Amino acid sequence: MRKFLLKVILFLGVVLVLAAMAEVMIALRYEQQASALESWHVMKGVNADILFVGNSRTRVHVDNEAVGKCYNKKVYNITQEGYNLDIFVAKIKKYLEGNKKPELIVCQVDPVCFRPSKDFYSRSALIKYIFLDREGINSSLEPLDGYNKFEEFVPLLRYKGLPGILYRHMRGYDIPAKDKAVYQPQDLQWAPGRIPEDIMTFDISSFADVIALDSLCRGIGTRLVFHYPPLHRKLYEQHTNYDEFADSMNKLGVAFFDWNRQKDWSDTTIMYNYIHLNRQGAEILTDMICTDSAFRSVILQKG
Repeated sequence: MRKFLLKVILFLGVVLVLAAMAEVMIALRYEQQASALESWHVMKGVNADILFVGNSRTRVHVDNEAVGKCYNKKVYNITQEGYNLDIFVAKIKKYLEGNKKPELIVCQVDPVCFRPSKDFYSRSALIKYIFLDREGINSSLEPLDGYNKFEEFVPLLRYKGLPGILYRHMRGYDIPAKDKAVYQPQDLQWAPGRIPEDIMTFDISSFADVIALDSLCRGIGTRLVFHYPPLHRKLYEQHTNYDEFADSMNKLGVAFFDWNRQKDWSDTTIMYNYIHLNRQGAEILTDMICTDSAFRSVILQKG
């Protein structure tokens, strides 16, 4: 029995040492960014005049540098791929901790993101944030399916994908200084799959997040605009409660701009699926952001 207990203790000791080594390797490269999703720690000192906020539909659609040149403003994209409005609000708050307040926030809104985030998407990309919670994001992630409270206090070997992450870190496969969560156009061709019409209902319960962001912006004196990035026309036409949503936005008194009402986005040469533009499409949208008179009046509005 004694020998058995010694073997168990030895085994647990080896596991603990290996886990500690894994944590050390990740901690040593904490400041590096190995994927577009792990950008929470690289936002300090940006001090942008205008923020575009959203998920992958902002990251691949809005050329922030081109927009900045058009308006003679510093423009920055805050994105979190695979997540929705509730996490956008949390990331804006994190950004404000290390930057001056922006003049304007342009936040993505559409049926894809206008619902509470449900799944702990791409856990391995957020691996270094959970343990020790250096960026203070765990409270925002706790409600997600797949998040376990105990994981905040145990070694990082529990995460799927850790070997691959360690390999990329050790080989230096880190994203360069220019944050890829900001703008990352896609040189892809049309490969749509099925039409995801099941996502085309606005979850009105998510207005709590709209109200929270509106209240935050009013509190710091920042203007807020919600914009609806392009969808393929066939998908856009599948809305079930668009009028109710638009009416609710109007009653709330926040500006809402729908790019799908400005152009027929049915050209498959400028999209790679029903919800994402390719590089050519992103250039068209960016040009519209710069030149559309109604949107320019919002951007250039004072106070």
